[in-house]
Amino acid sequence: MCNALVAFFGGFVMVVSGSFRATFVSPIGLAVGAAVVAIVLAAQLEPARSALQRGVDIGVGLLGGLVIAACMGGSSPDLRWALFAFALGWVGLSSAGLVLRRHR
Repeated sequence: MCNALVAFFGGFVMVVSGSFRATFVSPIGLAVGAAVVAIVLAAQLEPARSALQRGVDIGVGLLGGLVIAACMGGSSPDLRWALFAFALGWVGLSSAGLVLRRHR
């Protein structure tokens, strides 16, 4: 469930970063980055998660931290593309997490 939620948030940020200006995208990226970090931290409470799944969670959490740092740094036009790339990473990692969860 956590990976599906992160993939949804990643898709949302991908659409927003391609559709709006950086001044609008920055607060949304900050909020979604914080939500992703909170989701990953909450997922660690599940005792049935494998070590490989926790590794994927670490990658997703690191991307969330990078998004927060990038959004705190300002709202340059390059931020839109950086957020798009980070969100693409969220979608890829959370999809890998869904596959790992299914085939363990």
